Amino acid sequence: MSSKQGNAPISRLRAQSAHLLGEAVIVMVQPETVAFLGEDGSLLTGNTVELAVKEHGGKRLTLPPDFTGEPASGWSAHLDTSNDELLIRLPGGLALYEGTMPTTEPWRKDVAAAGSVIVITGPIATGADIEPVITQGGAHWTRIPFTIGPEPAEAEAAPTALRTIVGAGGDGPSSGDGPDPETITASAVDRCQALVRAMRKRYPSALGQMAHFADQKGAAGFEDWPDWCWVPMAGAYAVVCPTGVMLPGDPRADDVARVAALSTWWLTKGVYWIDGDATAKHVDQAWSRPGVPAEKPLRAERILGRLPQQCVYIAFPPQPPAEVGPLPALQGVFVHLEHDYRGGRPELRLLLDQDGTWDGLLAAPVLLDRPTLLASARELAKPEAFGGKLSEETREALAELVRLAPFLVWPAVEALLDPELVVSGWDLPGEQPQPAVPRTSGVPRWKGAPQTARWRVGVTAPKAGLRMV
Repeated sequence: MSSKQGNAPISRLRAQSAHLLGEAVIVMVQPETVAFLGEDGSLLTGNTVELAVKEHGGKRLTLPPDFTGEPASGWSAHLDTSNDELLIRLPGGLALYEGTMPTTEPWRKDVAAAGSVIVITGPIATGADIEPVITQGGAHWTRIPFTIGPEPAEAEAAPTALRTIVGAGGDGPSSGDGPDPETITASAVDRCQALVRAMRKRYPSALGQMAHFADQKGAAGFEDWPDWCWVPMAGAYAVVCPTGVMLPGDPRADDVARVAALSTWWLTKGVYWIDGDATAKHVDQAWSRPGVPAEKPLRAERILGRLPQQCVYIAFPPQPPAEVGPLPALQGVFVHLEHDYRGGRPELRLLLDQDGTWDGLLAAPVLLDRPTLLASARELAKPEAFGGKLSEETREALAELVRLAPFLVWPAVEALLDPELVVSGWDLPGEQPQPAVPRTSGVPRWKGAPQTARWRVGVTAPKAGLRMV
């Protein structure tokens, strides 16, 4: 399964053109419903197609149908009449469907006149299921913009979602246009502090335990690990599950990544804003040519030990949900390094902040011993979670879904690691971030920063100034 625009998330779909009560529609026939599981085997969604549709404006189809309204934002569809090739793209650029769809002349005329088409989805395994699913209220519909003719030219730039998430195109903290970085970073500080409080409410001894584990690094009878990792996530696992026994589906499984990131962020409490011009080149490098995602080599050696602090929080400007692709809008991301004690493999751990809540923190690991983000995602999308019976096409589609979250924030991560960019203090530009170091005396030797600090990543160093009080 290949695509010049990006692989479709579900390969086993068939598009059927039809008329419903005089309206030209496309019915997506889905012989196999593909679920999506988390790393712990928990069910994230029972139907990835319906998840994508509902996230981006899909409405439940009721009887009698009411298809009035403007096309959903960010969608696009194009039919190449020379070969019946149909491409339907979700907001953010990912393809929902890429394949053939025979049509009739009346259907094409109706769609051309309207400039849009109704796409109907649901648990429709065969053509015979269309009517029962619709009458039983199991279908959704989405009106999307539609074009007919020769193959459309490729996009001239990366999708809006990628640029919006990482803040590309904006100016620095002094800019009066667009989102206000001062307000955004101040809100991010409040969110991060609230998340640490939420962690301490759930796990009161978390910070003390993690500091103790860090103190014991390399001690007799205790595990050792590289210095670029403060405490392996095995320590966070011990905090969350003191007995060491966590069965599949345990709701605490997601808390391991949350405790690991938040306790590490607590050391330095740094909130970072990346100027638009600082991310611009990394957004452009994320695409091998217009509209086509590239697979830039990860190269662990250029990432390990290169974060300015043990864990950083990158604040993002607000994004309209329809622009972000198959993920909710992101407010920021925690970034830290992990040493997996089971195999010694290095990982870059991303904890996506969707809405500032504990349950809205979503883990997105990147395996740094894999050559690319997609190769990492292929290993994380484990077929054994599905009984080992998935087709190669479906496994590849799941890998694309796993890759999506890291890919969306990757330009911001690259900017953070870029040695040509300048990281400086928000209120005192002459300052530069420093990683936390243990105290020479006292127990525990590791202590959290006394207050939060904001940092700016830019192309040039800002002029010196006075600290705001």
